[in-house]
Amino acid sequence: MNLRPTLLVASLAFALSACGDRAADDHQAAATPGTPPAAGPTTDDSAAMGTGPADTMAPGDAQTGTGAATALAPADRKALLAVIEVDRHEIAAAQDALKKGVGERARAYAEQLRTDHERSMQTTQAMLDGKSESASASPQPAASDDPALTAERRQHDTERQRLEGLDGEAFETAWIDAMVKGHQAALDKLDRELIPQASAGDVRSHLESTRKTIAGHLEQAQALQKPAS
Repeated sequence: MNLRPTLLVASLAFALSACGDRAADDHQAAATPGTPPAAGPTTDDSAAMGTGPADTMAPGDAQTGTGAATALAPADRKALLAVIEVDRHEIAAAQDALKKGVGERARAYAEQLRTDHERSMQTTQAMLDGKSESASASPQPAASDDPALTAERRQHDTERQRLEGLDGEAFETAWIDAMVKGHQAALDKLDRELIPQASAGDVRSHLESTRKTIAGHLEQAQALQKPAS
């Protein structure tokens, strides 16, 4: 019996079987997933560790906030600055009268002037700044490049310098006359220019309130021009 063909066939079958086993192993290895990568932190984990996304902010919130002031129209700003200049002058004039030791009636009037115009200055400055009434009243010039306001400021300062050279009854009489003249001029400017040109409702309302105060001061000054009954 010839065994060579039989051995050859058996060897071939063994080789094919080995190849098949190796292929099956390779297929199984490919089908089995490897070790999965470590999972990243969840949203809750990020929040706990402080690594989550930063809070968003609407554009401009950091600079303006929710209570940002609305820009004033040029005419409104000019009107408020003019009121502050009147306040500054009247406060300084009242202080001058109190230093000079004027009579009882004039002294009471000067004290009223100072109180009313300090309050007016605080309110007006708050409107300019767009914030609460926290500014302190001070007889300092209002910041403005308006030529008319600059000229008015110089006129006020010149008037007070003139009165400074007077004393006693001469000062009191001249001071009261100056108060009549100054308050009448302020009323005329409010009626002719500042109130008609105001555009914002709150500015117009403030100017009208200021007018009432100044009109009252004018009446008081005119009463002081008359001898006490």
